[in-house]
Amino acid sequence: MSDCRRYGLGITCASLLSFHVKHGRVFSEKLSRRVGLSRALSKLGYCSRSDASDLIQAGRVRLNGGICRNPEAPVRLEKDRIEVDGRPVATAVKVYVMFNKPRGTVTTASDEKGRQTVYAFLGPESALRDLPWVAPVGRLDKASEGLLLLTNDSEWAARVLAPETHLDKTYHVQIGTIADVTCWSRLHAESRRKLETFFASGRFASCVPANETVG
Repeated sequence: MSDCRRYGLGITCASLLSFHVKHGRVFSEKLSRRVGLSRALSKLGYCSRSDASDLIQAGRVRLNGGICRNPEAPVRLEKDRIEVDGRPVATAVKVYVMFNKPRGTVTTASDEKGRQTVYAFLGPESALRDLPWVAPVGRLDKASEGLLLLTNDSEWAARVLAPETHLDKTYHVQIGTIADVTCWSRLHAESRRKLETFFASGRFASCVPANETVG
């Protein structure tokens, strides 16, 4: 059984278009805006910002013909020429991956503790080895499993994660006991208390409560 079938890994463009239709918005990237060189490489879908910084500092990146070692050097995406190892960097085809993350993996490109990461399923031995670089849209911790989106479309990812977008999410939580009424009441009260404390900090102007169900 392939990695794709076993872990529910797949690519889709059409199914994700509903995100745009649902919210009735049209977003366009302001190409005239200057961004740092490492961020430009990320926006173009070449690699992550951290990998881009390493390439730049190693002298492997040219900006308008000259070697640039400053990851924050300003770049105009619609005008400036970027090369890596002598090859021009063009905008990559946008890719959207829906990955059923297995429990026990971490959502990172590399892990200092040697734990398996989600990128193990996108490596040379996987069915999706020919994909361009993609980054997770948000994170799931090691103990979590379920839908994790990955993409090289950084603008789309930012819109999905933006608090004002209000995308509905459903979470299933397992606990190590039978959840009777008393247990549920305590969990509910504690979660509400923590949410109220968080939003009272002033970092967000409003809170939209999640729908809570007991199964």
